[in-house]
Amino acid sequence: MQIDANTTGLGKARFTGYLQKLGGLCSPWLDLALPPQCTACGGLLPHTVNRAFANCLLCATCRQFLAPQAVSRCRRCAAPVSESEADQDACRRCRGVKFRFQQVTALGVYEGRLREVVLRMKRPPGELLSLAMGELLAERLRERVSQEPVDWVAAMPMHWRRRWVRTVNPPELLAERVSRRLGLTTRRVLYFRRNIQQQSTLAPSLRQRNVRGALGVFPGYDLADARVLLLDDILTTGATANEAARCLKRAGAKSVQVAVVARGVGID
Repeated sequence: MQIDANTTGLGKARFTGYLQKLGGLCSPWLDLALPPQCTACGGLLPHTVNRAFANCLLCATCRQFLAPQAVSRCRRCAAPVSESEADQDACRRCRGVKFRFQQVTALGVYEGRLREVVLRMKRPPGELLSLAMGELLAERLRERVSQEPVDWVAAMPMHWRRRWVRTVNPPELLAERVSRRLGLTTRRVLYFRRNIQQQSTLAPSLRQRNVRGALGVFPGYDLADARVLLLDDILTTGATANEAARCLKRAGAKSVQVAVVARGVGID
């Protein structure tokens, strides 16, 4: 049975759609009663901000901090690199590492304010923040997707037990926002066969073993020659994204690109 991420698990995201319509009708009155606030820092936004969530209510300062432009990144794994390394096909972190995905796009490094945002996204009050980060990711991905077309978007899944505890899966909201902004289709094709130990609690050398065989693709999807964009909140060693890409390619996908909010580089 096909399960579409646009029709499941996104109740909070749908609510924002209703709020968009309401906001278009009574935005001036809402601005007076409830001045718009930045979803990241909580600071007041100008009253000219459109409540239709065109920018998902992020202030200019947070947009600059959370998605810095003037940073050299590895073409392959999106880790920060020196200017000399930026022209190379791989950096010291990913050189010699076999990835099943083609490349990674990231807003920034998993540290400071961006780290705080990612952690907040994992808790129930962070749904709008996830949509805001999806907005920034869509902007970052727009040029790349125009050069390397994508057929559809997939979100990194969460095991149902963990989902039951957390009640929210940020990658689903990221995928919903990115696909909507870029005019793509989101499909919920991946699932966890078993509940794995949390990757962040393991040494890098154990993460690939931990996730090996843990992911699967729902039956009923035709992935032949599909070009997939996989969304997740953070990538560190790439073990989980690698396993997801392996599953997608075994099911027939032609290529897999990865996009994340943050690139973790604290552990090599």
